[in-house]
Amino acid sequence: MNEKIELLKKIRISADKNYISDLRNNIVFTYVQVNKILFFSIDDYSLDEWNNAIKYINQKDLSFNTKKEAKKYLYILMFIKARLNDL
Repeated sequence: MNEKIELLKKIRISADKNYISDLRNNIVFTYVQVNKILFFSIDDYSLDEWNNAIKYINQKDLSFNTKKEAKKYLYILMFIKARLNDL
């Protein structure tokens, strides 16, 4: 039986970080790590889980009305952090 992994934990694993806190404290992401988010199924997590992950990583109180919007924002947020790291 496959166990569901919490969204923040799945992001942490995909980003090759040791701790969930590294997602917001550590802005070092690679494009390969960030692109893994594109393969996350929006239906595996509730809208609240998507919004809570964004709030945690971004450290801002943002809420989205759809899971698709939330996933897109999360991807862009982490993509920007990866790009800033490459500068």
